[in-house]
Amino acid sequence: MKGIPFALLVLLASTARAQFPTVPRPRVPVRVAEHLPSVVPAQEAPITTSLDDILPDAPFLDDFAPAQVTPMTDLPHGLNGSFYLYPGTYWFEAKSYCLRAGTYGPSRGDAYFYAPLEGPKRAIVRSILQRSVQHAEIPQHDVQVLLWAIIARAKPQDMSPDRQRTAAALLTPAELLDLNGFGLGPLSDAMRAQALAHLPEPARRVLEAENHLREMVASTDTRFEDLERVAVLAGMAPPDPEGHQAPPGRWSYHPGGYFIRYQPHGYSSTRIELYVPDESPVVERDSHGRIVSVQDPRTRRIGPPRRASGPPQLYDASDGPAVPGNRGAQRLAVSGVKQPGRHLGAEEAIDNLKKGKDAFDFATDPHGFFLSKWAFAIPDFLFDKIQEFTIDMWGKAAGALDQDPPRSDYTTYAKIDTLTFVPLTPGRDLPPARAAAANRLMRASLDLSATLRAAQVSLDRVGGANQAGDTVWGWRQGAAFMYYKRAAGTAMLTAAHELEAMLTELRAEGVPDVVVTPEAVRAAQARLRTQGFSAEELQAAHALRLTDEEIEANRQTRIAADPVTAAGSVRQAAAALVAGLTELGALLAALPPVVPPWTEGGR
Repeated sequence: MKGIPFALLVLLASTARAQFPTVPRPRVPVRVAEHLPSVVPAQEAPITTSLDDILPDAPFLDDFAPAQVTPMTDLPHGLNGSFYLYPGTYWFEAKSYCLRAGTYGPSRGDAYFYAPLEGPKRAIVRSILQRSVQHAEIPQHDVQVLLWAIIARAKPQDMSPDRQRTAAALLTPAELLDLNGFGLGPLSDAMRAQALAHLPEPARRVLEAENHLREMVASTDTRFEDLERVAVLAGMAPPDPEGHQAPPGRWSYHPGGYFIRYQPHGYSSTRIELYVPDESPVVERDSHGRIVSVQDPRTRRIGPPRRASGPPQLYDASDGPAVPGNRGAQRLAVSGVKQPGRHLGAEEAIDNLKKGKDAFDFATDPHGFFLSKWAFAIPDFLFDKIQEFTIDMWGKAAGALDQDPPRSDYTTYAKIDTLTFVPLTPGRDLPPARAAAANRLMRASLDLSATLRAAQVSLDRVGGANQAGDTVWGWRQGAAFMYYKRAAGTAMLTAAHELEAMLTELRAEGVPDVVVTPEAVRAAQARLRTQGFSAEELQAAHALRLTDEEIEANRQTRIAADPVTAAGSVRQAAAALVAGLTELGALLAALPPVVPPWTEGGR
């Protein structure tokens, strides 16, 4: 036995994998075993998905050019790295994996199609893809090597120690035992020669590659690049006259009721696009229940509108590989893990908003933490503080739109809680135009805060439904989240407009800018550290319905800020906040409209 003793490997897997649910194991066909001589154990390949298994493609969508394509990262997450889906068109740049050794990598002219994952080890392969979402610390190369080992029928107990550790993190003890019983050792020279003599050329290349991989994964000295040279053939696959001819980027039907297409960038990165139509497509099935044709959902009303009470729509990338129309090219396993460095939807804009908000937090004088009367020349202290905490909520709430801490009350929908304030009245120190601008800014600020909170609560309830395994309510709360998230985008644009209008008014009146020094920030932090918020500040926070936990988190965030970074011009910080609100607001307002699940049309 090589590497880690197998009993220890199983124990490690038991510890590392206890939190993952069991994945069901589906049916499968065979392709190569019939060609093997009796000296080679007759087995189905671990994964058998081939061009014969693809679902109908959709040539009627070849001219489909949606005006808006939304990053899938803006959708709420379901279980195991899946996404809840709503009508619209989405894209995602995913980490993908070679799922057939001894074949050619994707080339520009290749069309790829959706097919269900098939084969006796499909449940194990799917589990690895799903678990890789939770194990972001495991490099993509290590996940790929484990998949190559499985499709080559290598036994986990024969792998090198580092590869055994990867297997222990991504496989359960039962799965390790299964693979050990299923696996093969390297073929002897005599068995290899006899086997290759009976195989056609494409299958010969596959068997040769798999045999080499079984030998190589056992060696600690084998580099990834060496494995890759064996598994991924250089150059382009020769033409396949019996393949499925289609232009690259052809859409396929997905049994979830939507359309999917793949655009690989090599074998390790694949752009996925989903088109979720407003109406359910009509499909035709044969006597065995297999889908044989799909109608264009854009041509006419062909099905009932999608309702939140019906089966939830989800996309789980692990449920089927991308299969090439050319049989000599690689099929690709696709994961729910995004490729780093790609456009991530609203995430970058959220960071920019938070930077603008953080800088604006420190409009201060030596005696107070944030006083709008110094930044906006507004003399009303409570009004000041409400505006201060409102702006402080924006970055935190916008950032929380990419998280889902679970809430157990997930069968209740969040509603926008209208927040009120006492409007300013003009006076000796407050000209009418400035008072009007401040009141409009406050109204827009409170509306944005209330909408962001409703979105955040909805996403928390998605997490609660996921934790309970209730995908129906997860999908419903996801619909509420998408509805409020889009509404928050519109509210951000309004708030940005009113903040810019306030700055314009101050400039017109000749009100001087405030420059915050690092010393003033440190003084404010010292006051917060020793005394906490004042009674008036707490009154303002409670007027916004902030909880004690949120208020304390707010205090700790301000105390931890870098005084040098926070110092500077208040007007410049406000301008940065305007830019952040505008950028993120435009992205969120452009999200596909989702029918609220609590309305007649959303039920």
